[in-house]
Parts: sequence; structure tokens; C-alpha cells
Amino acid sequence: MRERASRERTPPTFRAATTLAISVGSALRQTVSELEVIIVGDGVDQATRSVAESLVAHDARVRFLDLPKWENCGDLHRDLGVREAKSDAIVYLADDDILLPRHVENMIGMLVDRMLVQSSNGYISADDRLELHPANLSDPTCIAWHLADPPKNCVSITGTTHSRSSYLELETGWTVTPEGIWSDLYTWRKYFRRSDFRGATHREMTTLQFPAECHRNADPIEFAHTIARWDEFSRVADVQQRMAAMLGEAEWRTLVGLTMSSAD
Repeated sequence: MRERASRERTPPTFRAATTLAISVGSALRQTVSELEVIIVGDGVDQATRSVAESLVAHDARVRFLDLPKWENCGDLHRDLGVREAKSDAIVYLADDDILLPRHVENMIGMLVDRMLVQSSNGYISADDRLELHPANLSDPTCIAWHLADPPKNCVSITGTTHSRSSYLELETGWTVTPEGIWSDLYTWRKYFRRSDFRGATHREMTTLQFPAECHRNADPIEFAHTIARWDEFSRVADVQQRMAAMLGEAEWRTLVGLTMSSAD
């Protein structure tokens, strides 16, 4: 498993006017059509608010929690989003990422007898390569790795799903996160510490993630074009087969890299 490169936090929706419609659109195109999309706002600007309100107007499955800016990264707003949800399956998606069509179907299938699950985890780099954050949430060694300090994380916000019922059993859910740890890992650790924790990682990668640290230097218009291009990719009929080929190539690169590192 590889440590995530930085400890930047992923807030709820803040300024995402150029990407929000694409992200929400990918959630609405799932093979599971009976769903609810909650946009959790954290002091959004007017441009983002206009996009969110338009999405609500065009599809009854979309809700918008237009909340004021909260301290840190609005972690507590996520807690409200979970509590407002009508479904027991809570599927996360950052406002500049994309879900492939059968992501929700895969997650719900695994969640039947588990508390927290994820798709195969990775991200799109600045040079359009798929890079991996491999993990296996059914492996106790992986769970112990995530609980060890200094903090390390291979469980992103996008791609992760938990049951609402198990979340409400936690002593605390999303709360203001201390310095030095990602807000998502801080929350996942509350699950991982449970003696009855049951988790899993799906072998399919059903997300396209674009972390800020990889695209920091991109011009906003250029980044919007990048997301739009990958949105078109997500719509092709054989997208999961193409993704499987990308995943296989990324796994091979990762394996070779680990081999070379261990040989030094």
C-alpha cells in the first residue's frame, strides 16, 4: 500500500461551478436509478449555487443543502448530509470526480453484510495516467496499517460507501478534524477501531478521481476541459472494459516499481 502524498483535506462543495454538473450527472447515470443525490454545500459561491439550484430543478432526485461556511473544511456538514439521507447506503463523491455507471450497484451489493466498502482506489494524474492507492478492507493487516501513525490512507472520499445505520452507531461521525490527519481517514478510523468491523474492497475501479495535489498547477479552464474529456470517457458503452485495461496496466507499473524499490 502506498501512502497518500499529502494531507490536504477534501471539503464539501465550496467552489465547483465548472465541475459540479459533471459529477452530479455521473451519479444520476447509475445502473441503479432509484437514488438520491445530496449536494452538501459549505458556504458556496453564487456561481456554484446557481449550478446546484439548476440541478435540483431538472431532476427530483437531487437535493441541495445550502449551508454556511463552517470552520476547517465543513466536516460537520457531511454529518448532516448523512443524517438527512433517506437511503441506508451512503455513497460519497467529491464535486470534481466522476462515478462510472455501475459504481452504486457494486457498492450496494457488497454492503449487504458489511459496514464500509470501497471500489478499487486510484486517481488520474496530471499526465492522464491512472495511479493506484491499493487496499483491501477485508484484510486485518490493511486495517492495522490505516490505524498506525504517522497517518497513511488508501481510502478516499470518492469511491467509499458505508451504511447509514452503522454510521449512526458510531459515538461520533464526521466531526471537526484535528490537524495532521485527513478528514476522511479520521472518520474511517472510527469504523476501523470497531471490534465488529466488516469491510471490503471491490476489484473493479468504478471512479475517476482528480486530486487537487495532482492538478494544482492546472489552469481552471484547462482543468474543466480535462474533467469534461473524462466525462465523455465515462459515457462510452464499454467504459468498464476500458477501465479494466487501464487498471491492469497501472497494477503492472506498480508491481514493477515495488520490485525495483525492493531491489535497491
